Amino acid sequence: MTRASKRFLAAFLLSCIAACAFAQTPQYPTKQIRFVLPLPAGSATDTVARIVFQPMQTSLGQTLLVDNRPGADGAISAQEVLRAAPDGYTLLFATNSPLGAVPAMRKTPPYDPLADFTPIGFVGRYLHVVLVHPELPVKNLQELFAYGKAHPGKLNYGSGGTFQIISTAQLLKIGGGDQTLIQQTMRRVRGCAPASQVLISTNAAQAEQIRVQLADWKDELKDGFVLEPEGRNTAPAIALAALEVVRRDPDGIMLVVPADHVVTGQRDFQAAVSLAMQLANEGHLVTFGIKPIRPETGYGYIKPNGRALVGKLGALTGYRVQKFVEKPNAAKAAQYLKAGNYFWNSGMFVWKAATILEEIHRHQPALGKVMDRIAQLLKAGAPKQTIDEVYRWATSVSIDNGVMELSSKAAVVPVSFGWSDVGSWGSLDEVAAKDKAGNVMSGRVVDFESTRSIVYADRRVVATIGLEDMVVVDTPDATLVCPKSRAQDVKKVVEILKQQKAPEHLEHLTVHRPWGSYTILEEGAGFKVKRVTVNPGGRLSLQLHHKRSEHWVVIAGTARVTRGEEVYDLQVGQSTAIPVETKPRLENPGKATLHIIEVQNGPYLGEDDIVRFKDDYGRTANA
Repeated sequence: MTRASKRFLAAFLLSCIAACAFAQTPQYPTKQIRFVLPLPAGSATDTVARIVFQPMQTSLGQTLLVDNRPGADGAISAQEVLRAAPDGYTLLFATNSPLGAVPAMRKTPPYDPLADFTPIGFVGRYLHVVLVHPELPVKNLQELFAYGKAHPGKLNYGSGGTFQIISTAQLLKIGGGDQTLIQQTMRRVRGCAPASQVLISTNAAQAEQIRVQLADWKDELKDGFVLEPEGRNTAPAIALAALEVVRRDPDGIMLVVPADHVVTGQRDFQAAVSLAMQLANEGHLVTFGIKPIRPETGYGYIKPNGRALVGKLGALTGYRVQKFVEKPNAAKAAQYLKAGNYFWNSGMFVWKAATILEEIHRHQPALGKVMDRIAQLLKAGAPKQTIDEVYRWATSVSIDNGVMELSSKAAVVPVSFGWSDVGSWGSLDEVAAKDKAGNVMSGRVVDFESTRSIVYADRRVVATIGLEDMVVVDTPDATLVCPKSRAQDVKKVVEILKQQKAPEHLEHLTVHRPWGSYTILEEGAGFKVKRVTVNPGGRLSLQLHHKRSEHWVVIAGTARVTRGEEVYDLQVGQSTAIPVETKPRLENPGKATLHIIEVQNGPYLGEDDIVRFKDDYGRTANA
């Protein structure tokens, strides 16, 4: 493969002849046959068709009419054939676009290519290639996938048509072309405020992966993380973020949105936020109510007080909350749906930061005292470790149960934008494509006769037989099996893991960092083995560990090692030892991805045993 012609086979794209299902008679054909083409006269497909049709006319003894019907990615031609009599005299000379692109890219396809058409002949195939810039450090598709994964949002592409976009869609999804939920959330809130005003509440273990996901806004988000030392439910997390908002702006208004929601209708969303901001300025704690579309038992409900109007903007209205209802049983949920004046609790809020802190003090005084102490420490410039220790005393309570349901300031704005809480696996039914049996299957799934189930296979083959309304999720970290109706109870499992002090509730086996990633291969008493991947040009922080030593072995690429005052390169098969209390730094000076095996030894191997001295990504010593 020459440098100038780096081209990779992406897919075989087939041209075939398809028609609506029809019954043929022995006398067929007795009249002219019309071939409908999805491309204009003079195109490559049209030229191939006319070459093929010449010997067909002789063989069949009938005239073949070429009817060019371009447009809408071939949907016009396909629908023309679909409308014709199913007698075998109107055929579709099909390419990938009408049979592949149209059904894949439209929410409501105008036809089913498998059910509405029958393939009757294969004409030929042509190749699609992926061309990359000669300076891109990849030699095959696998390396291209890996590079895209390691550099989300950095790969651009061009194509000659809609199907070409589909051909590379999986690559773009892997490399960040498709938006993840948190990227969708970020773009959504940027319609209401600049990225520099966004605060992300998470823990240190997840912060790095979020930084990778939101790399497009890395400069604006440099000071945009509020890190919990451990999860203490939504009220403490919101209170901690509110302290930061008040520090920056005593009159600041907070828009609180979970990162695992799907919201459609950006204009409607922004309009709802605008009204909520007006109400927040008047002292209300505002939530958004979602009109129910089914008797859902997994969501809380809100009943507005229809006589207590508190605000209006265009077609939107805001009301005082008459009552909150915890997750109801099926009978109650059906009753609420029929009543028409109950709304799902979206879990999104708008309020003044100072107001929510006042209400936390009023209804959760113990939590309020913790926040007062943290505010004092922040003002005094106390180290993060000290603040973290105080935060661990915070009461674990949700913002809904602990504040909103008790507050006289709660208001609700019923909204019209589309919404789905995909915080549970069961809710994928609302947003994911299903097969004919109503299943959502993702990954290497082998299924036999399952119905209405959700199966997610991250790496291994997952085989399922005869499941009904079940959820199966297999990841390198853990495996989940439960009825779809109980998917919300995953939170209870997480609580059990927390009580057991299991690391799985915080960390994945593969953890993404701005410079690459690491995967835990094995660990035991006094040791941990990792595979560390460093992107071309990537560099870890200059750091120090008090409790562990490390040994690095290069298995691919070139490693540049700083160890104290020494700087040296390691090639494949070479290794180096990093003693305790030594300042090491690892970087990748080459154009290929660096892979090393890291063996840690020591009495404590937690990720918080780190002191950073220099860092390219603006991380603090404990972030």
